[in-house]
Parts: sequence; structure tokens; C-alpha cells
Amino acid sequence: QLLRPGGRLVLVLPAHQALFGSMDRLAGHFRRYERGRARAELVRVGLRPVDVRYVNLVGAVGWFVNNRLVSHDDLSSPAVNAQIGLFDRVLVPVLRRLEAGRSMPFGQSLLVVGEKAAR
Repeated sequence: QLLRPGGRLVLVLPAHQALFGSMDRLAGHFRRYERGRARAELVRVGLRPVDVRYVNLVGAVGWFVNNRLVSHDDLSSPAVNAQIGLFDRVLVPVLRRLEAGRSMPFGQSLLVVGEKAAR
């Protein structure tokens, strides 16, 4: 209702329910989304899907490891912050080039863009 006609809604959603774990609960996530469900939710609320794609392919691997193999009690712990720092410095520049304009088959997140019909 708040979106103007022709306006766009941009969301970054957690992707792949199979990745759901303790870090999701710590982050306040209730679920993770697949492309089909995200697209269906856009349509359900009256938006035209413009772009629904997975992003952060490498981050999905790290998220899986941290949820299944390592136990964290706090997302702001030194171990988590060190991983995030390394990821931001080393991997983000590479991922930016790798994923630019491409649709990844898998990812930690979904980039979702929906557009409200113009009048």
C-alpha cells in the first residue's frame, strides 16, 4: 500500500531452507526462501517480479559450515566477526566480479525486486 505505482521493492532474503540453523535463529530469521516461493509472494501481494536471483554463492558454503560444524552463541563473537572481516576483504571483491549480471544456481541470499503496476 505504501509503494507508489511504478515503484520498486528491493529485498535481500535468506535463501535455501536447507541452510537454516542456529545462526539463522540468532539473526532472527524464521525461514529461508527459494526463488519460486519469493516470486510467488511478490505476485500474491500484487507486485510484478522484476528480478529474483541467488547471490553470494561462496557465503552459502560458509553459512552451512557455521550452522552445521561450528557452534556459535552470539553473532557478534570475535570468531564470527573475524570471518565476516575476511569475507569482506578477500571474497567480496572476487564475488562482485564473478556474480555481476549472472544468475547463480545457489546462494546464501536472494536478491528480490518487485514492481507495482503503474496506473
